[in-house]
Amino acid sequence: MFQNFSKSYYLKPYWILQNNNNKINNTEYNFIRHKLYNNAEPVVMKLGKIHFKVKGDSNIPLNTIQLSSKIVSSLSLKRIPQKYPVFIAKPEFTKQILKFNKPPVKTGIENI
Repeated sequence: MFQNFSKSYYLKPYWILQNNNNKINNTEYNFIRHKLYNNAEPVVMKLGKIHFKVKGDSNIPLNTIQLSSKIVSSLSLKRIPQKYPVFIAKPEFTKQILKFNKPPVKTGIENI
């Protein structure tokens, strides 16, 4: 399901759709939270150079992320919907991302 990519990320291909919120399938979200994050929140993912938080939603198909139009337009994705490699930040790295995402530091992080 999720590949161990590096000491900071897991990797998984997801279908990318555009919507107003950053959401993934509720089953996948709960798996990430309980198995990978040990019940910690938030779940942080990365596509291109942008990190973003996601929430679970039972109306989202498996292997799909709905991203805000702001993220989609800033990524200049070639096609929507299409499958793209998405990085899931490991919990230890998520803490670092959140720690360093304080003004005036600009890290390209969306919705954190």
